[in-house]
Amino acid sequence: MRRDNVSLYDKFHKNSTIPRRIIGRNNFTYLNLLRTFDNELFKEGFKKIKGRTVLDIGSGTGAISLYLAKKGFNVVGIEISKKAVDISEKSARSFNLRNKTRFIRGDFNRGLKVNKKFDLVICSEILEHLKNEEVILFKIHKLIKKGGKIIITVPSYNAPLYRIGYAKDFDRRVGHLRRYTERSLKELTTRCGFKTKEIKKTEGILRNLLFLSQRLGFFIKFIRGPLTYLVSFLDWITLKIFGEFGGVEKHVEEVSARLAEKGHQITVVTLKHKRGLAEIASHRGIKIVRLPYSNSKWGIWLNLWRRRSLIQKADLVHCHDVFFWYLPFSFLYPKKPVFTTFHGWEGKFPVPAKNKLARKIWESLSSGNICVGDYLINHYGTKAGAVTY
Repeated sequence: MRRDNVSLYDKFHKNSTIPRRIIGRNNFTYLNLLRTFDNELFKEGFKKIKGRTVLDIGSGTGAISLYLAKKGFNVVGIEISKKAVDISEKSARSFNLRNKTRFIRGDFNRGLKVNKKFDLVICSEILEHLKNEEVILFKIHKLIKKGGKIIITVPSYNAPLYRIGYAKDFDRRVGHLRRYTERSLKELTTRCGFKTKEIKKTEGILRNLLFLSQRLGFFIKFIRGPLTYLVSFLDWITLKIFGEFGGVEKHVEEVSARLAEKGHQITVVTLKHKRGLAEIASHRGIKIVRLPYSNSKWGIWLNLWRRRSLIQKADLVHCHDVFFWYLPFSFLYPKKPVFTTFHGWEGKFPVPAKNKLARKIWESLSSGNICVGDYLINHYGTKAGAVTY
């Protein structure tokens, strides 16, 4: 068991106490998860399974475990924090649910063995903390009975507050190693043998702000009863209006796929963000070339120079928010048509002068440019050839 993880989560739970009651379905913190239980699992007749068994990985102080135990499930909770396990066990005794629950202190990520299979596994806000999430998911897959289910919740890479930099301190504080896009999560679970039934986006700006801010988080305990549904509705509205930022991957995929369908040869050059990914791949008729990952401009330029034949052979180059990759090559190949799509901003307002200058330089060196949203024109002064929305 890693000592740093134990210390982190013991510190996280240091002020936790035995609850006065088991959470209800209008609990603001767990509302989305409880709705999934009630609207999906229970309606599908999951309650009728004889001897229903649940594995709650990273069970914390037992809120979800006790909720399901009260519903008649037999629950095993695994938690790394001794303080959290102690609270879970005392709560189970307090609510007369000892015969329905078992709490184990251990690290599922470090060799803890579970010698039984389950109808349902809950893996809520866990994967983002693990270095080897793929290994863990393979292990979980073996613990699920035939016809069983897994519910996974993870933080979104495209959540608006994260994309503008607001969530980065929070992620460091709570031990997040990564976030997930809809696509990356689906690809991960598919590789590990799971079939995805549905993915729901739940990180609206309002809800996210309450949980990310140490000051505003104080008000969460006052969100109860009808107020839970009002705040959740307002949060849902923000999700519908603003959506998720950072649809660059979706944008690139869709534009490239449509061009490929019309007979064009499309090559997408990106960085190899994860070990195990092939250097050359194809998807929907698109050739994908992954350069070795580098944090520096010089490293990217060197790796792209080694692949300069891709630029030489191309009739047209299209840069998505990374014109600096192409900057040296715009002077090497001055007659090569190059277009730039500006997708987002750097999360700083007002926009620094140097950032505006960089956009102006890219704009002047491009044959044409596209802005994803009028707000980029307003804040950067970019003269867009087209605005997508």
